[in-house]
Amino acid sequence: MRAEGPARRLAGVGKPVVGEVVDIARYGIRTSGRQFIGIEWEDPRDIYEVRISGIDRRAAESIRLEWWGSVWPNNGTGGWMRLDDPWNGKWVPTNAKPK
Repeated sequence: MRAEGPARRLAGVGKPVVGEVVDIARYGIRTSGRQFIGIEWEDPRDIYEVRISGIDRRAAESIRLEWWGSVWPNNGTGGWMRLDDPWNGKWVPTNAKPK
């Protein structure tokens, strides 16, 4: 019998563990419409990988991955630091391609 370390036990109860892949979608607000699905978080996130399951391979070829932004990852200038928000910005396409 193999003993489980603290990281394995924590991963089993759904708490994020440093260095492990985490499904952060569950921490965001899900949105969707006729031709989009989205997830919004209250704070900026660095996303390194997106996994989508349950779709046809041909449909995957037509998916576009975008993020909403205006000043991130750079800070704004002036007296107050400008931050991205839901009202100021634009959809920024990524270079992501399906595998």
